[in-house]
Amino acid sequence: MAVIRIVALAVVLGIGIFNPGVWADDRADEQWYSSDPDDMTALLGTTWELTFTSGSDTLTFESESQTNDEGYVFLKYQDQDGNPGTVSYTDFPDQIGGERGFYGYARVDADPAFYRLYWFRISGNNASGYQGDQAISGDSSISIHSMTGIRTDNIEPEPETGTLVTPHLWIRAVIDTEEKGPVEAVWQEGGRDNTQAGDTVIWGYFYASPDDVSWGSRQNPDLFVKIWFDHGGRLDVNFSMCRFRILRSFPRIPMRTQRTSKA
Repeated sequence: MAVIRIVALAVVLGIGIFNPGVWADDRADEQWYSSDPDDMTALLGTTWELTFTSGSDTLTFESESQTNDEGYVFLKYQDQDGNPGTVSYTDFPDQIGGERGFYGYARVDADPAFYRLYWFRISGNNASGYQGDQAISGDSSISIHSMTGIRTDNIEPEPETGTLVTPHLWIRAVIDTEEKGPVEAVWQEGGRDNTQAGDTVIWGYFYASPDDVSWGSRQNPDLFVKIWFDHGGRLDVNFSMCRFRILRSFPRIPMRTQRTSKA
């Protein structure tokens, strides 16, 4: 009997471009904003580094949320240059998938001044979404770029074992062998691609190293894995193996798993 432990964290999303000016006026009367302070829990007292096409920003959020006169909850933050901003939990525009997430807004006093906008969702210590800049005067259209983020305060150090399949996805397998007990499995990527819908798929397999056991070989896979980054933000990990027991031992983020066993 062998034991495989699969560990995975983080997600990434695709790219989209739209003109918020098209929907802002039409949706103004029906825009939903959260009035529940619990929706801000993931950001309270945290610092995040957000990376996008033109650079990166570091946002530090306050430890307590506030409520405005309309009853909507918001949280204040400052970027690395001291520019203040606010974030709320609200509906996303249909052009970037709809649903709900965090919307950040800040005025940047550059020359000329502009508004910096963020739309993002949180999964564990990682964020993904979109970023855009809007001129304060003149053309109000915004080019939206994909954005990823990582929490930078009080997080656990990067594990010394396993493999970074993407900059924000770590995966690991351990095989419990009769000869030597638990040994680190070796990851072998088979390929990756993007779908027309904006999903990303990665597949590969784990095998035992010949340095650990005599039957270990790259041509002798022990566990096949397919990783699916859905364009809507969901992460699926599917795996199949021969006579193995699966333990998911690193529940940092919600993810769906599916097992196909072969005798």
